[in-house]
Amino acid sequence: MNHLPVITKNLILWNSAVYILINLFTWITHGSEGLYSLFMRLGLSRIGFLEGGFWQPITSMFLHGGFLHLFMNMLGLWSIGPILERRIGSKRFFELYFFSGIIGAIFVLLFQDSNLPTIGASGAISGLLGALAIVLPETRMLFFFIPMRAGTLAIVMGLISLVFAFDSSGQISHLGHLGGLLGGVFFIKWKLDAGMYHRESPRLSLFGRNFIEPELKRDFIYQHKKPEVYYDPYTGRFIIKI
Repeated sequence: MNHLPVITKNLILWNSAVYILINLFTWITHGSEGLYSLFMRLGLSRIGFLEGGFWQPITSMFLHGGFLHLFMNMLGLWSIGPILERRIGSKRFFELYFFSGIIGAIFVLLFQDSNLPTIGASGAISGLLGALAIVLPETRMLFFFIPMRAGTLAIVMGLISLVFAFDSSGQISHLGHLGGLLGGVFFIKWKLDAGMYHRESPRLSLFGRNFIEPELKRDFIYQHKKPEVYYDPYTGRFIIKI
């Protein structure tokens, strides 16, 4: 965990801590009925939101129904988060994460027809994938053990979410995924047009593991600057200005 950037690491810790406190502590002290009541209050539902639960788009992002649900979301955050946070900076990454989650929540409130509360960080994680598809589309990812570029994976996930968006028989909020994905794309395109960073980047491998030399990684990722090359005719040397 020490090698993770600060926001990615804290988001993983916060989600894990909330899962332990709510799922285990509440279930032990109040049983399944108490857990269901808490999920109805803190999870995202149209009825609860319209009745004054304006906190639900945020609190629902930190609730998970089971360990597998938490594990899969945190695996996605662990895989994508470090790449994006180092690329766009911790402040922008923090904004991107919550912006994507809120857009996903808006899609749920507007279009999802279900009385059950929607929970999980999936909308925010989908937004990270959408952002990665714009910033570093050649990043290699795994989709159910199938190697795939981030740009391709974002399209595949978007199509799957769109196809199953209005299927109320499942337990997956495809509308939340779709909204979060589009939110991440919109956020990055908006910031890209505002000159947030240059799009040039080193090649990345599976899960974003960077095998570029530290000096190059620092120049291309952390400084977010485009090097300028000058030729000095008197000395016959090339001068690189960062």
